[in-house]
Amino acid sequence: MTIWREGMAAACIAASCYWIDENSRIHQGPKKGRVFTVTATRIVHGRRYLAFIELGAGEFYDASQFRPVQPKTTDISIFQRMCWDAEQRERI
Repeated sequence: MTIWREGMAAACIAASCYWIDENSRIHQGPKKGRVFTVTATRIVHGRRYLAFIELGAGEFYDASQFRPVQPKTTDISIFQRMCWDAEQRERI
């Protein structure tokens, strides 16, 4: 289970997401693969819903239709290769 927080990036993983307005009406939402920034979370009838900066105020989407986006980390092997190449050049 993901603990959603404000400011997290979330990718839509469902073929078609939907959102629920304040009158509990269901509307079509974002497409699969798009990434958004969480602005708020809400629990309604035991289900978690998320709101996003990019999609406007008052639109909450089912959290099960999203996954958190992990930030890219720098792979240290790039730097190790650079040092190794430099050492090899010095020997020549």
